Amino acid sequence: MAGSTHPGRAALAAELVALERAALRARAGRSRAEACREAGKSLKTVADWFSGKSAPKDFTTLRSVVEVLLDWRFGTPQNPTERAQRDAVLLRWRELWK
Repeated sequence: MAGSTHPGRAALAAELVALERAALRARAGRSRAEACREAGKSLKTVADWFSGKSAPKDFTTLRSVVEVLLDWRFGTPQNPTERAQRDAVLLRWRELWK
């Protein structure tokens, strides 16, 4: 169907939008364009993920953007416990990506 998205892509897009909103609330004045620059990804490509038009080809690509947004939202992990918590969150993102 024209204009429809794959259900998995739609779920991933919804989670990305929610994370972005939380990250931007935590870091007022930041933008998606800045997140893309920090992650080394194209704004157009990432915008397509957020809209559900496409999905990252591999998890490493998605992870780079998610980690920037998580850093903005929660800060960079400072100790092994925080790193383990971050790894658990990233595992959930990996499952969403599949």
